[in-house]
Amino acid sequence: MSLQELELTARKAWIVAVEVPATTVLAYGFFMVAAYLIARSIYLLALHPLARFPGPKVAAVSDIWYAYHWLTGRYPWAIEAVVKKYGDVVRIAPNELVFMTPAAFGDIHGTVVRGCEVFIKTKFQDVDTPEPGLTAERDPERHKGLRKQILPAFGGKALHGVELLLYRHVDSFIAQLKEHGTKAEKGIEITKWIDWLTWDFAGDVGYSCEFDQVKNMKYSINLSSFLDLAPWGTINQISRRFPLIRPLIWFIIPSKIARTLSVALKHNREEVRRRVRDRKALQHGDYFERLVPTDGLVPSEEWLLATANVFISAGYDTMANHLAALLYFLCVNEEKYKRITEEIRGAFTDYSQITLEQLQTLPYLQAVIDETLRCHNNCSFGMPRVSPGATVDGTFVPKGVVVQTCNFARMHSEKYFKNARKYQPERHLPKTHPLYDPEYSEDVKEAFNPFSQGPRGCPGVAITYMEAKIFLARFLWTFDVELINKKEIDWERDIRVFTIWVRPEMYVKLSCRQMGSATSSEGNRHNV
Repeated sequence: MSLQELELTARKAWIVAVEVPATTVLAYGFFMVAAYLIARSIYLLALHPLARFPGPKVAAVSDIWYAYHWLTGRYPWAIEAVVKKYGDVVRIAPNELVFMTPAAFGDIHGTVVRGCEVFIKTKFQDVDTPEPGLTAERDPERHKGLRKQILPAFGGKALHGVELLLYRHVDSFIAQLKEHGTKAEKGIEITKWIDWLTWDFAGDVGYSCEFDQVKNMKYSINLSSFLDLAPWGTINQISRRFPLIRPLIWFIIPSKIARTLSVALKHNREEVRRRVRDRKALQHGDYFERLVPTDGLVPSEEWLLATANVFISAGYDTMANHLAALLYFLCVNEEKYKRITEEIRGAFTDYSQITLEQLQTLPYLQAVIDETLRCHNNCSFGMPRVSPGATVDGTFVPKGVVVQTCNFARMHSEKYFKNARKYQPERHLPKTHPLYDPEYSEDVKEAFNPFSQGPRGCPGVAITYMEAKIFLARFLWTFDVELINKKEIDWERDIRVFTIWVRPEMYVKLSCRQMGSATSSEGNRHNV
């Protein structure tokens, strides 16, 4: 064919294209998209390596099911519903499985080779910062090194320093409530006070940052920003599954929140710089001691900033939810409230006697904390990992498939816990205890694992129990507590999770027992 003939053919094709109606072009485009979606759906439902696993059909062909339930704030309940319906292994996304059993939990999170996890962390917790921080670090070798570096801060002699600092914060909290909380005729909203306490303590013990929220009785800009951005955190992790729309998420952050966040981040950076500058003149020990030597090489500012954010967010979120849940479950279960107050008040004749060492001898206090961790567990988001091509509880999972667990569903399952929806601390008591209830002797203890395990298991388990015991014992020794709006709220019905848990407001009436004195406490008698 000559050049002239080619040119003539091209012109004819162009004329035909121009003459094709727009509706025909749209119809053709629609047909092509529909054909692709149908072919993809057939592949995902019939030919994909996960096609043999049960689950919602819409979840098998799209991430829409996953995204919808996260956006409702009820993702853990959605997972609980599908494992009840489909069994212990369920397909919840085109390339993702959720596992129910304790054995699966151990296989996913406890399988270790040379000190590193085998199932690698996903991008679930990434926040697109220069440094990811300890919790979001996906490189197993780097994570192992970072964890080894900070572990001494959570045990041994360091733990005693944390204890003394905690006394000071709890005592200030109780003193403020004595002054302002007992005079409120309509009660006080206690969850915000718990927010202030736990954020103050997390910042102080993490990197000697004093937010003084309990003292000032108002939210700091840092905590306000953290809470305001919770829904955005969910949108951030969901949008990774929809790359075409991900660039748009930056436009949905309200300008006011963006400005507040900018100020909060600037403040936090200044505090990290201050902590590095004052490393030779600290008022008390903190976690940063292990990271910022008084002499020697200081890590990069971005890394320290990411680590500070991990310390404060993990320290705050876990304890704020747990302490609020403790008070809620005790206040709506009068018999349990009576038992724990009798144990605490019967063990001490003066406030200053309430120390961690003495609290270790109170079995019902331990049982109350464990039952609260079962009924409300912070790690209810699945903790997704990438399979290396391995067997999970007898089921082979191909390489590259995302797997996750379901703490919420497991710890609320009648398969593992009798009367799983009831708050029963007695199930955790030793058999020799007079309040032990043999009705719960068949509970599967292996199903209770609120702190994960393996290389990424929570390093702060001892501190979590310390905070809960000291807070609850000193609080209930000092105050009689009544939940005023207990008929209007229901913890499980009203709570939501958007990156962090969003709790219902709890209005309590506090009556001071007028016994002992917070000012004579162990914390105040020591230089912290």
